[in-house]
Amino acid sequence: NKDNPNDTVFFQSNNAQLHIGKGLDENLTVNQGTLAFQNCGNYVDWNFNSLIIEPNGTVEAWEGTTYFAESLFDNGGSFNHNMGLFISDHAIDGTVDVDGEIRFYDFRMAKSSSRNLNVADNDRLVVENFYDSHSGYLNNPLARLEIENDGWFRSTHQRGSIPGS
Repeated sequence: NKDNPNDTVFFQSNNAQLHIGKGLDENLTVNQGTLAFQNCGNYVDWNFNSLIIEPNGTVEAWEGTTYFAESLFDNGGSFNHNMGLFISDHAIDGTVDVDGEIRFYDFRMAKSSSRNLNVADNDRLVVENFYDSHSGYLNNPLARLEIENDGWFRSTHQRGSIPGS
């Protein structure tokens, strides 16, 4: 909780996980104001179930590497990737539901080989710089993956059902 709901909360920790409650059983919701990541060393690991950004909330991501295990919901708030690398990892299925479009600078799909990152109907994942399909499935034929620069699809690539452009 903040004294002023419009204030910014900064998360600063060197190469640490951000745990909320019981970890992967809990959600982190940004209702109002800004959650910003700074001085996080080489990476930050969002170790919770879902990040939920509400219409008056903003997330300023770490400019380095961010791991996220499960889900990301943007319900009309603001998400700034800060030119960082996002890695969807972990042996748990996840969801991206962003009411239209979310932009990443670099994005790596690295879930366990039988796990999914499901994108909501009519949503677009836009990767501005580099997309790396390492393992796991990016799914939903009614969603879209757009790679604006480069992509790397390994020979063992597990595409899933999302169409690309």
